Amino acid sequence: MIAAASLALMYAACTATGNAPASRDIPSTATAGALFQPVPHPPVREGDDARQKLAETTAALTIANRRIVGARAWVEDIRARLMQGARGQ
Repeated sequence: MIAAASLALMYAACTATGNAPASRDIPSTATAGALFQPVPHPPVREGDDARQKLAETTAALTIANRRIVGARAWVEDIRARLMQGARGQ
């Protein structure tokens, strides 16, 4: 009987303390602008100059790589701010 009363008090304390995880404000990827947008590849048609298409493809890859690096930095910034907030609590 004493054990049952002790368990009841212990479980009541667990639900009353509110040990739920803290909410985190994670921004939408829409706030990152074009970072998460796909980079279109240049269309290739019969008779196109191969050197020109290679230059266009290289330019598209350069844009895509910059977006990947920017998106990585955006995510790491959010992670750092969340970790800093978790340590501050």
